Amino acid sequence: GVIALYLSQREQKLLIEKEQLSRQRADAEMRYRILADNAVDVIFHLHGSNVTWVSPSVEAAFGEPPGRWVGSDVTHRVHPDDLDTLLTAMQGAAADRPVLARFRVRTTDGGHHWVDGHVKPYLDADGTTDGLIAALRIVDEQVEAQQRLDRLARFDTLTGLPNRAEAIARLESALHDPRDPGVHLGVLFCDVDYFKSINDTWGHSAGDVVLATIAARIRDSIRQGDTVGRIGGDEMVVLLPGIHDLDEAVEIGEKIRCRIAEPIQHGGNTIRATLSIGATISVPGESAAAVTARADVAMYRAKQASRNMVVRI
Repeated sequence: GVIALYLSQREQKLLIEKEQLSRQRADAEMRYRILADNAVDVIFHLHGSNVTWVSPSVEAAFGEPPGRWVGSDVTHRVHPDDLDTLLTAMQGAAADRPVLARFRVRTTDGGHHWVDGHVKPYLDADGTTDGLIAALRIVDEQVEAQQRLDRLARFDTLTGLPNRAEAIARLESALHDPRDPGVHLGVLFCDVDYFKSINDTWGHSAGDVVLATIAARIRDSIRQGDTVGRIGGDEMVVLLPGIHDLDEAVEIGEKIRCRIAEPIQHGGNTIRATLSIGATISVPGESAAAVTARADVAMYRAKQASRNMVVRI
């Protein structure tokens, strides 16, 4: 009887413990479901690049329900330009190195969301590696803010042209690019004639319109692959890679000069602006400072002559 009572009590204790474990498991599953359904991040379980499970939050993030993702290749949904970034992150995580990567994921409307992806090995209950776990968070606003800051650092806000630092950096890069024999880099140094008089006569807002109009007209006058940058108040530089002689640079300069001389309409007024332009081509091995200084000298010769002209040097 004592043995039977002991076994009965033990059985009851096991039943109670089993019931408690069942309730704990149900509570854990409920908490997991709450987290999965309402997560800010999108969680993926990957075997290789194949999706074996994805959190329900994927539909709100990218527009398709989880069932459309499971069984698909995640690389097919990443922007082609960012595919190497994702593959490198997955390789690093597979080597047991948690990785953070930024890339774009396609949405159902054909657009893309920028995401920060945390990728690491997934360990099952036994501690065995079972593919990868990837947590993606949409960071469109952060990327847009960074791009705006980058643009402010590199481009002039009034004209939209590369600023002085960016233009010089592009010039230095172009000077170091390998070129075939007989191919040169042309440089045009441009300065607006009597710009102070334009400001004094029509006001600084009109002066801003003139500069923005000149910038747009120069952009329209140059070739694809050429660069125009604003390097001072009313000074602009044009980089002409791949020209064959100084005559070609002067020809482009004349095209710009004629286009700029066309009247500018602003506030019911007709404003006329012209450019003095110095044209040169780079010498092998010379610095950015040397080639811009030579073009600057040519521009000042145009100023000292009749203005509204292209001087070669």
